[in-house]
Amino acid sequence: MKEITLPTPTAADYLAEEIQARGWGVAGFAARSGIALELLKDILSGATSINLQTARRLAIATGTTIWTWLRVGEDDFAFA
Repeated sequence: MKEITLPTPTAADYLAEEIQARGWGVAGFAARSGIALELLKDILSGATSINLQTARRLAIATGTTIWTWLRVGEDDFAFA
């Protein structure tokens, strides 16, 4: 049987899941997190990576840690 390898989740994948789980929508999440809507859209599209300041805001908005957001996409990262 052939082994199937799934792609590593990206920051965009994890962020989209967090937004959907809360039912806030992108604009609502931007307002609650204090992250500019355009920056949030850039992160979701994969055009921009998450820096320390953005990770801090994401952590506060989602009840996670800064470390979580800085590690998303690493090979050993696992969705909780």
